[in-house]
Amino acid sequence: MTSGQAAAYGCLHAPCFLGRAARTPARVFQFQLDSQCRNFNGGVYHDITATLPDVLEVLAEIDHIYAANWGGTPVKATVECHVTQRRFDLTLHGAQKYGLAITRGAECGVMYAECFHALRPALASQMLPL
Repeated sequence: MTSGQAAAYGCLHAPCFLGRAARTPARVFQFQLDSQCRNFNGGVYHDITATLPDVLEVLAEIDHIYAANWGGTPVKATVECHVTQRRFDLTLHGAQKYGLAITRGAECGVMYAECFHALRPALASQMLPL
């Protein structure tokens, strides 16, 4: 969390560090890295229903690569996405992402969603579209 705060502070205060005029980001978002972020307070949702199966497939491949080096299998279950009818391996890492996407989707009324916290509040018309 400290490195994220430092990065945001550096980006938002770039002119101070550079000693000259510089563009700063119009919007900066934080996201919940994993289920251990107990104090995360989001509010900006983005529908990831179309892309979640691809993300979980990539996570499974990464986990397979690491497992091959450690001598084990990371697969915990095989899941079928109700939207795309695709089946994919669900590893522990993927299960956390999948569960969080279901929870965030239920919070905003879509199947799967990602949630962010806006460090700089924006008008509702400027928020990420659902």
